[in-house]
Amino acid sequence: MICRVRICVIVLCILLRIGIPGVPVFAQVPTHSRDPEDVTRPWITVVVPATEEDDTRSEVLAGVIADNLELTLRLIGDYVVRPRPTARTAPTDPETAARYAEVEQLDYVVFGNVAERSDGTTLFMLSVYSREEGTVTLEREATAETVFDTFDVADALAADVLGAFTGQRIAYGRIDLVNVAEVPGEYVVYLDGEVAGSNLATLERVLVGNRRVEIVALEGPGAGLTA
Repeated sequence: MICRVRICVIVLCILLRIGIPGVPVFAQVPTHSRDPEDVTRPWITVVVPATEEDDTRSEVLAGVIADNLELTLRLIGDYVVRPRPTARTAPTDPETAARYAEVEQLDYVVFGNVAERSDGTTLFMLSVYSREEGTVTLEREATAETVFDTFDVADALAADVLGAFTGQRIAYGRIDLVNVAEVPGEYVVYLDGEVAGSNLATLERVLVGNRRVEIVALEGPGAGLTA
């Protein structure tokens, strides 16, 4: 038997429904066919921001930013998020973004770079290329002064770019998961139908809006049940 209940341990106002305005009117129809439900939605891809060679920390930050942008776009639902390019084909500037958008028939390409500077700060830059406009239509940058605030700065930059791009208020909250009955056992947490992790006590950087949280017990008396 499957049991579904509402998770009521939300720290931020996650259940606040944020109005979603219409998607951009432009959605190019490429020469190759799209699924019927995708014809009216713009195609977009998020490129992992470029970093200096052998800069492991910046590579990690770049991956976090790309994951955050991509997940948020999927949750918004107004765009078709296309697969990321390979390292060999990844755009790093407006010219390569234009070529990649044309080849892949994309409406938008998000790209940028992350760089650790000699003074210890970290510079983040993100740009959005529009195939309709034929140019970069949005650019943002931010600087993390110390290693301790890099992730917060990266999140804020992603929210700023997506907010300006989509015209929506982008904010992130946290969901605390409390085992009220104190029943031991392994479990998997799903957020909006996607696996978020196992045995989690907290979901961080959750897009504010209507979210669905499911917890599936893997063992014990509740094994197989979904809450």
